[in-house]
Amino acid sequence: MIFEDLYPIDEDNALIVSGPSFTHLNQILKVNYKNGIEIKETVKTGTYLRLGNYYNEKLIYSDNYDIFEDVKFLREGIQPYMTEYGLLYQHHGVIFMNDDIIIKPETGYFTVGRPTFSDGIIYYETRKSDAPYGWEVWKHEYCKNDYVCDGC
Repeated sequence: MIFEDLYPIDEDNALIVSGPSFTHLNQILKVNYKNGIEIKETVKTGTYLRLGNYYNEKLIYSDNYDIFEDVKFLREGIQPYMTEYGLLYQHHGVIFMNDDIIIKPETGYFTVGRPTFSDGIIYYETRKSDAPYGWEVWKHEYCKNDYVCDGC
């Protein structure tokens, strides 16, 4: 089983996406990660799930390139993250806030994705060479993009 897309709920529990391969992520699981990974419950099953977050007690996620709030369809896209300012998500290798493109890949990079919002800063992944080693984490703050670290 592959695990991807971690969303911490508290210091012991998180939501993760899992499945038999990176191209077949078919479960969102609630897990305890204090001493390894202990599966607590299956929250959602689907075809190709990507996890967003809980916002106003509703699960934000994508399945097969459609974004949902619980079971309500919101729009096309992947890797959503709801904030008080609106919906962040990836679509065709760029990051949107609602209907507007806000982050494009820097020169020499292929794609951006997996936006996450914290303390007024959007953190995201970007890749300049083959996965998994080409991934980097960047931040978007005040319309400026800055490198944070290698990895995803």
